[in-house]
Amino acid sequence: MTEPGLNKTTFEAIVEYNPNALLVLGGDGNITYSNQKGETLFGYSKNELKGQPVQLLFPRHFDNQSQFRKMFFEGADTRRELTASKKGGTDFTVETGLTEMDAHDGAVILLSITDITDRVNREATIKKQLTELKVAGNYLEQLAYISAHDIKNPIITLDDLVNELLRSKDLKADDMQLLKMQQKVIAQMRKTNKGINDILKLRQGLLVKESADSGQMTLGAIIGNITDTLRADIENTNTSLKVNLNGLSDIQFPYLYLQSAFYNLITNAIKYRKPGRDPLITFDANRIDERTYRFVVTDNGLGFDMATNKGHLFGIFKRFHPKIEGTGLGLHIVKSIVDAYGGEIVVNSEVDKGTTFDIILKNPILAQ
Repeated sequence: MTEPGLNKTTFEAIVEYNPNALLVLGGDGNITYSNQKGETLFGYSKNELKGQPVQLLFPRHFDNQSQFRKMFFEGADTRRELTASKKGGTDFTVETGLTEMDAHDGAVILLSITDITDRVNREATIKKQLTELKVAGNYLEQLAYISAHDIKNPIITLDDLVNELLRSKDLKADDMQLLKMQQKVIAQMRKTNKGINDILKLRQGLLVKESADSGQMTLGAIIGNITDTLRADIENTNTSLKVNLNGLSDIQFPYLYLQSAFYNLITNAIKYRKPGRDPLITFDANRIDERTYRFVVTDNGLGFDMATNKGHLFGIFKRFHPKIEGTGLGLHIVKSIVDAYGGEIVVNSEVDKGTTFDIILKNPILAQ
């Protein structure tokens, strides 16, 4: 890039007071001037730098001026991330930018240099931490698989034993009551173990982005499948389900996952209805752009206190209404699906007034 010629005073002021380290290079590639930032950054004085080849400061990358010019001028981008060397030989990471311009005594090259060592170190630390978290996560997930599998047989054995005792004709009333209580505990253990297995299977499928019958299915058909499955619950509770597809028909998405997410939200809306008030559920779908969808599910049910529960809305086995039977897995499943496909979910709820789930999903095919 060439700028109109600048007089000496203006040019030196631009260089000296620039917030970055600036070196002025002559046509031969030698340093003709450094600003104060350059002195501080490299540890050389202006006089020590003057007349030196620029490769003095970048010995790892090039040995001569022709290599320097080739690196910077034969590509569209004149910015580079390089290893620089301070006086005394200490290496550090910099980002450089190069500009050609006309000065008072002819064309020169301005080399802008920014120390990015801290940023590079932070990125390396974050990368290391993410790797460690992934390893720890894989270990914990494998541990969960093993635990869920190994606990199955003891549950079966315990259930068989209790059933065998219940068939005894010599049981006293108190013993019978105790065994019945144990049956309830075993049933809850079965339910919990099944929930863990269901979550692990879901996570495994989402991690590999399996197709899950990902052929196109109309959104109307997905909602139709859900309402058919919940027909008895809808009729028994006098639930009104209002569906607004707003012209959104075909949707390229692993539809079983989409169906699972909406099924859990609508099921919860029916389950956690407000006593004495007929459930009203609205399902709104919209296309934000070619690859982004928005789905909003709203109900007029029990709701919950956002201030108290916001931190663990999507936790495994988290429940907001203990008196109503449930596993506490539904919202965790929804969040897992949304997260796996780069989406977002926002929840708003008010006690005794209802809850709204606002979901943004990216088309997993077009978003790649």
